[in-house]
Amino acid sequence: MFIIPVSPVAKGRARVTRTGHAFTPKKTREYTSKVQAFAQEWMDSNKKEKMDGPLLVDMTFMMPRAKSNKDQWHTIRPDVDNLAKAVLDALNGIAWHDDAQIVCLRAQKKYAQHLPPCVSVTIEREP
Repeated sequence: MFIIPVSPVAKGRARVTRTGHAFTPKKTREYTSKVQAFAQEWMDSNKKEKMDGPLLVDMTFMMPRAKSNKDQWHTIRPDVDNLAKAVLDALNGIAWHDDAQIVCLRAQKKYAQHLPPCVSVTIEREP
């Protein structure tokens, strides 16, 4: 398991200019770069190699909390699937060879209780 100490950002939809050029929104690109840097640092410091075979991935997104909100679950935007997609795309080629290897995915989003906003990621080989 490793922690990405960055406030979670959902994968933004690709935009297309009037000339037909497609691009990824700046906020998504910046977040992806941060996730990749933390993941690569974790892989290197723990002497980990890219994982092979079928994988199980578990992600918990700890979202910023409004002062007045006492709920545990984050039930507003961004959507959990878009949060997961951003992290999965960023880890592709770093933690595993191809995200097609992921056979089981669990993603949840909660309000950060006593932690700053972050993402917890656990990757296991399917037995």
